[in-house]
Amino acid sequence: LCTTNKHKSLVFTSHKSIARTTLPRLLNLSASTTFRFARSFSHPQISTMSLPSPVPIALCGKSQTMATNFSDSMSKEGYEVVHTCHDLDSAKSTLPSLLPSSTGPLAVVIGKGFYESEMQDIIKHCQSEAGGAKTVWLLPDDDKFTAYMKVKAVASAGTMLPGMIAERAAAALKENGVVGGGSTEGVKSGVHGF
Repeated sequence: LCTTNKHKSLVFTSHKSIARTTLPRLLNLSASTTFRFARSFSHPQISTMSLPSPVPIALCGKSQTMATNFSDSMSKEGYEVVHTCHDLDSAKSTLPSLLPSSTGPLAVVIGKGFYESEMQDIIKHCQSEAGGAKTVWLLPDDDKFTAYMKVKAVASAGTMLPGMIAERAAAALKENGVVGGGSTEGVKSGVHGF
């Protein structure tokens, strides 16, 4: 709705009662004319179209604090950590039933707190138990953690580390076809570094 101020410029407001009371007096208009004018500025219907759902992923991270911070950072990237495992046994017992599920994680990110042998054990166990589930496995790759990233992590006393790791993980997920939209068509299942 619009009204005029003392400088004769237009001022917009969203309250219809102002258009019914103040506007007619200012512009010397009848109430019915003002109401028709006000209706032309009414709010359009709010769309019921939903935003894209975050992509479900799982996390194997030994540090609960790092896992929580990583999960928060991944949500900003369009991913939702739907399951977290903090040790080898929980990963081997819970992931195989989650991976083939239609609502389960499309990818599993394994943190650096796990030994290389534990990472391989988790992957082999899940692949044999979950059958042919199309899963992207992301493992830490020290070569992709640049000197600049290391300096930035040290300079922030580690506070920026979960966000930096999440950025790297999100980029690797996108490179391997794990993106929003619900389609698994372009997903490059297998083991990848991030």
